[in-house]
Amino acid sequence: MIDSTSNESSVGGLSSNGLVLFLVISLGALFVPTTAVVPVFVLAVGLAFSLSPGSSGFLVIWRALLTVLPLAVFLVLVWIGIIGRAPDTTLFYYPRNAASAWHVVAAIVARLFLFALLTFGVVKAGAELRPSFVAGLTLPKALKVILLASASMTDLMQHGSRRAHTALIVANVITPRMSLRNLRYGWLLVRSTWVAAVGMAAERLDTKWAYEDLPAAAPVACTHPSLRLGDLLWVCMALAALVATVATRGR
Repeated sequence: MIDSTSNESSVGGLSSNGLVLFLVISLGALFVPTTAVVPVFVLAVGLAFSLSPGSSGFLVIWRALLTVLPLAVFLVLVWIGIIGRAPDTTLFYYPRNAASAWHVVAAIVARLFLFALLTFGVVKAGAELRPSFVAGLTLPKALKVILLASASMTDLMQHGSRRAHTALIVANVITPRMSLRNLRYGWLLVRSTWVAAVGMAAERLDTKWAYEDLPAAAPVACTHPSLRLGDLLWVCMALAALVATVATRGR
C-alpha cells in the first residue's frame, strides 16, 4: 500500500519500511559476485543517498572511511607487504588472471566502505531506532519491543561511557586529549565504562521498564504494509543498481 499522506520526516522522503527495503536491495547489489574492483552502480546510489536532503552528508561518509581504515591498513600489510600476491578469488570479487594484490585489497576495501556507508546512512535516517521509526515498520509487536529495548540499551551504553569518561577526567586520572597518561590508564576507562553501563542497565531492567511496562507501551502503528511515494524513487534506484551490477558482473 502506498501512503502519500504521511507527514513523518525522513531522509529523501523514505518511510521506515522504505529505508529497510532500500538497504536490503542495495546490499544485495553490493554482494553480487563481480570482477569490478569498485561496484560503481552501488557507489552512485550510496553517495546519492548519503548526500540527499535531510541526511548527515559528509559526516556519514567520514564515519564510513574511519571504519574501514584500520582494516585497509591491515590488508595492505598482509596481502601486499607479507604475502605479496593476490588470491585466486575472494567472497564477492573474482579478479582476472592479471589482477594484483592491490586490486584485491582495493576491491575488498571498496565493498566494506559501501557496506558501512549504506548502513550508517540508513541507521542515521532512522534516527537510531526512534519510537516513530519502529512504529512505522511492518513487524510483529514482539519484534518492535525487542528493537526498542535494544535501542534503549545502546543509549545506556553511550551514557555510561560518557559518565565514566567525565568522572575519570575530573579525578585527574586521564586527560581530555591524547596523552601518555591515557595510554597508561586507558584500561581503567574500559572497566569504568562497563561498570557504569551494567549498573544503569540493571537499574533499568529492575525498575524503569517494570513500571513503564515496555511491551504494553510499544507502538503498534502500521499493521499493514505502508510505503510512501518517495520510497519508489530510492527503491527503483537500488533495483537499477542491482540489475546493472548483475548484467555487468562477467565483464
